[in-house]
Amino acid sequence: MNQRIMRLPKWCVVGISILIVAFFLLMLYAGSWVLQVLPVVWTGYSMDMLGELLAALVGTLLLIWFGYGGILRQRGAGFVRGFYIGGFVVGQIGMAMIGMLYLQMMEDPVKVQSWWNIVIFAVTMFLVGYAEEVFLRGIVLNLLIQRFSKTGRGVLGAVLISSIIFGLAHFSNLAAGANLESVCVQVIEAVVLGIIFAAIYLRSNNIWVTIILHGLMDFASLQGSGIFDQGDLVDGISMLSSYNLIAVPFLLIPCFVLLRKRKLDEIVARVQGWKPIPGEGEAESTAAISLALGIIGCLTGFLGIGIGIAIDGLLGGITSLKLRGEKNGLAIAAVGISAVAIMIAVIMTLILCWVYYNMGGELGQMMEI
Repeated sequence: MNQRIMRLPKWCVVGISILIVAFFLLMLYAGSWVLQVLPVVWTGYSMDMLGELLAALVGTLLLIWFGYGGILRQRGAGFVRGFYIGGFVVGQIGMAMIGMLYLQMMEDPVKVQSWWNIVIFAVTMFLVGYAEEVFLRGIVLNLLIQRFSKTGRGVLGAVLISSIIFGLAHFSNLAAGANLESVCVQVIEAVVLGIIFAAIYLRSNNIWVTIILHGLMDFASLQGSGIFDQGDLVDGISMLSSYNLIAVPFLLIPCFVLLRKRKLDEIVARVQGWKPIPGEGEAESTAAISLALGIIGCLTGFLGIGIGIAIDGLLGGITSLKLRGEKNGLAIAAVGISAVAIMIAVIMTLILCWVYYNMGGELGQMMEI
């Protein structure tokens, strides 16, 4: 099947990619429609979970059918280095998760879902990450890269087109009841995030890294509805407004960093069948960056929001030690300082949650004023 597609014009392959994503959306909503007619009361994210499960199963079968099933076994750069490559997303997840937690603690009273609904929500977010990454990065991105020229321009073209398709797919949330402004903002953000996820996948060569990061990002952004009983999935999406577009320029920064020329050349070498070998200079630069992240994590850890930055520092320090274990004091310092920063962030988060919880009514009124 794959070889037949490769003989088609490029525009046909792009069209097939769009049809693949349309099929994914059809499976997703078909599952939900079927479940709605069953005489069962669905609570929380249970119906979304079953719809995503169907999409994940179909996606896995299509991945194998297109000849890309092997990517589920690839570990590439490994998990530690893979998550360090995706460090921007890790940091963003940490800030979003802690920030949303503080906001919920200010509510009076604090409403929390049942433990069963929270488990369903967590599983649903993982399935969302799995299904979307398998379809968009596992099938569509690989299909476009294989058909386009395996050059820097070809890789960038494949990344951009697959990310635009990924973003436009979010217009389907209009059918679920989300308002137009929120969906348009979500589409724009999804295009940029699609570029980031594509870059992380291509540089780490480990799709599980992007699956987990994608799931955690959705978990962090929707925890208000999934954990604290603040509406449902549509309500979470509808909270987006044009003000959220302020974040887009900041999201573009990691796009340029992850796909800068030197790293793009490494991606091209990898898709051509070569395995880039990290040099000693990379171990040193990684250790220096990780030490800086650990220090920043200590400073921001007193607000709790620095936990993601501190985790980045820890991941980078371990990565540097794996690249060069001997006489790497900078990496050892990065690991130690980052570990301290994580402990500070955890302790301060617990303290601040207690403070916000006990002053919830007063703080909530102040914010409304």
